[in-house]
Amino acid sequence: MRRDAQAQGIAAVGLLSALLDGAGREPLATVKAGGVGVRELTRTARTLGVAIATVRLLLAVAVKAGLAALDERVIPTGAYDRWLKLGLDRRLAVILKAWRELDCLPSTQTGPWVPDYDEAWSAHARMAVLRAFGDRAAPDLEQAAHWMWWGQPLAFGDATAARGLLEEAATLGVLGAGAISPAGQALLAGKDIVKAVGDLGDLARTARLQADLTVVVTGTPGPELAELLDAAAVVESRGTATTWRFSPASVRGAYDAGWTERSLTKALTKVADGGLPQPLVYLLADVARQHGSVRVAPAASTLVSDDTALLAQICADKRLGKLNLRLLAPTVLASQATTADTMAALRKAGYAPRQQDADGRDVIERARRHRV
Repeated sequence: MRRDAQAQGIAAVGLLSALLDGAGREPLATVKAGGVGVRELTRTARTLGVAIATVRLLLAVAVKAGLAALDERVIPTGAYDRWLKLGLDRRLAVILKAWRELDCLPSTQTGPWVPDYDEAWSAHARMAVLRAFGDRAAPDLEQAAHWMWWGQPLAFGDATAARGLLEEAATLGVLGAGAISPAGQALLAGKDIVKAVGDLGDLARTARLQADLTVVVTGTPGPELAELLDAAAVVESRGTATTWRFSPASVRGAYDAGWTERSLTKALTKVADGGLPQPLVYLLADVARQHGSVRVAPAASTLVSDDTALLAQICADKRLGKLNLRLLAPTVLASQATTADTMAALRKAGYAPRQQDADGRDVIERARRHRV
């Protein structure tokens, strides 16, 4: 029972970290009702490989614990960064305390997640779950939900709410193998949760990089390791171990974010158990060779002329500094200003430009005559 509860607790810590890491890169959008919409919940659940009910639970716990803020978007807070530096036992204790204090019961609706249900019985109902399991075990949660509801109908409202609370407790490791865990007993008695949780092991600092371009991390990865692997690979599965996979697209994304072949190779070598496999070394080199072979720069308009000396003069003209002119070729200048602003600046400086359209045809400027 203790082992099962600890495994569930470790998994919950990993899922919440993955959820908020993703929200840190791409904040979760909210709907006008003030919560996270069904589409966003479904996308997040698919990414994490869990049920939508689990995403609702993780969001509620994160907001209650102050690890995430819910405004126009769901975004991690500074408290989340401090939470990441804690050991697994303390991180799980923060989650369990927040779950005990939630002011909402599990929702049976399929609509958006909104955290402020203001359910007065919610705290009592969660403690009722723990008290009901104080001296008995019930591996069948469906059966347990019915006898809990039968014993305290006012606390749970219906058997569905009781079943939802049981699933929450099992997800977070408050229940293990159908019995209350030591952490659940500490919640019920108001004792030290960290001590009751016990030793959950250390955060993983290294990874096994394999020849099939996958990375396996046993246990919960540390924040630095997770950040590195998230930058250069894509998560394939989560559980007692987390698996990432490298691909040309994921490595290109790392290079786009500022990594180089040398820096990425050095960082991965530092965390690799057994060194880097040859296929990964080849992948990093191949993507680096192609990366940046085509460069894209912003240009709102261009200046074209066969008179290369004139273009060089215009490019060096200090009166045209606001245009941010850049010489792309001896006969082509790029301007970051619009066509109209570029034309006006050139004429003010004493040049005689002619405007062209996107097909290279001259634009005839005729004076407009206004009539009532």
